[in-house]
Amino acid sequence: MMPDAEASFRIVLADDFFYDRDEALFTCTFYCLLDGAAFPDDQWTDFAATVLDWWAEELLRVSSRRQATFELRFEDGPFLLEGRKDGARVLLRGMTGRRKHDGAPPEAKIPFEELAKAVESAARRLSSALHRAGHARDAQAAANIAAKAGRISP
Repeated sequence: MMPDAEASFRIVLADDFFYDRDEALFTCTFYCLLDGAAFPDDQWTDFAATVLDWWAEELLRVSSRRQATFELRFEDGPFLLEGRKDGARVLLRGMTGRRKHDGAPPEAKIPFEELAKAVESAARRLSSALHRAGHARDAQAAANIAAKAGRISP
């Protein structure tokens, strides 16, 4: 999946859901594109609903601040997006925590509103995909995350 030509940040997810034995938790392909660079990588799988919920909470926390630093963490691995908000813009940098990068970490400078909308859109797409796959409970949970992300004000 390729990003939109003008977008410098995008959340990519797929409907390749893998549930645990109890059907309580699922993972799917889930990663970000920062100026075209996949982070953590283009094969990454994670607990998309959990991660998107964390990200929505973190963005709500800093949305009213003019300047702030924040972390958008992935569930698996030491991966996170380090964010630095300055007014209406944010610099996102992909960090690996314990591992060194081959070169500079991927990054993107975007409007804070674009980041909030990306989280909301990803949660809506996740909800639709879960609904199509017959996972109504998880689809509703993802819709609730999208509603939370929709309350983030730039």
